[in-house]
Amino acid sequence: MIWFLERHNDLLVCEIRRSHQNAAIFEFEIAGASGPTTMRFDSPQELITKYLAAHRRLMADGWRPRVSDIEALE
Repeated sequence: MIWFLERHNDLLVCEIRRSHQNAAIFEFEIAGASGPTTMRFDSPQELITKYLAAHRRLMADGWRPRVSDIEALE
């Protein structure tokens, strides 16, 4: 699952996925201008807990779902 957040002219790309190296591992990645941060979890419960905490933090910091068209990802 991939979604985009924006704040002013900044863009974050967030993704939840299974690890490419080990399908039993779940990953949550947030990628912005400074590069990606990837967290890995052994269970879906851990993933959901961390995702919800990160989502609350990002919303509190002023990030919002992207509403405009995305032309290209680099």
